[in-house]
Amino acid sequence: MDSNEQWFAVKEVTERYGVSCDTIRRRIKKGKLRALRFPSVTSERNRIYDLDRIFESELQRLERGNSTN
Repeated sequence: MDSNEQWFAVKEVTERYGVSCDTIRRRIKKGKLRALRFPSVTSERNRIYDLDRIFESELQRLERGNSTN
């Protein structure tokens, strides 16, 4: 993991691979796709949402088929 490595939002990953957000979130939850989770508070409701960010190297690992099944 390089400090200059690009991070992707879940939505960007879904657009790249043509799958749903739920599919990516399930892979993260099951540990098949590693992601960083950042809490984010909305200004309107003070509700906390989790923002997942996925490193480019993790996507490359996924493309090579080295994910843990």
